[in-house]
Amino acid sequence: MRGQLSVAGLTVGGMLVTPQHAAEGPSAAEANDAIRRFVAGRTMWTQADLAELDRLRAAWQRAVRSEIVSAA
Repeated sequence: MRGQLSVAGLTVGGMLVTPQHAAEGPSAAEANDAIRRFVAGRTMWTQADLAELDRLRAAWQRAVRSEIVSAA
């Protein structure tokens, strides 16, 4: 699945994230890019599509929170 997090490696929208990022998760920009690629051109949404979008959005929210905390 696109954007799925796994123990073996982290992919965001089919893009492998480096091992350092795997422990931290994707950056907000990487997660945002994954969301943009996932929604591009879609006109119909299945329940599976909506679930995947929820997972991608959750990854983006975690990344934004992490970056805000790091900046503070």
